Amino acid sequence: MTNNSLKDDGGPAFPRAPFDVNDYAGDGAEGMTLRDWVMGQCVAAAFGATTNGELPIGPNETVEQAMQRRWADIARGAAMAADAMIVERNKS
Repeated sequence: MTNNSLKDDGGPAFPRAPFDVNDYAGDGAEGMTLRDWVMGQCVAAAFGATTNGELPIGPNETVEQAMQRRWADIARGAAMAADAMIVERNKS
């Protein structure tokens, strides 16, 4: 876990030594977590899996609200997938 989070985020996605010569700021920042990276991959896959550009819009819903709902669903699914991957990874 990184950044004192309560949820296991899988640690850094691309770990490196704290004093890496490429760390010009000298802060030893770890960058994104494995959970962040997996979530990003899921969101990218969602872009590729869209079906003919249709967006179901509720009767009292604006296009913006429908898009927010759709992306919130995708984000929740991505988080669930990342969390499940980390749980399975930690079993071995």
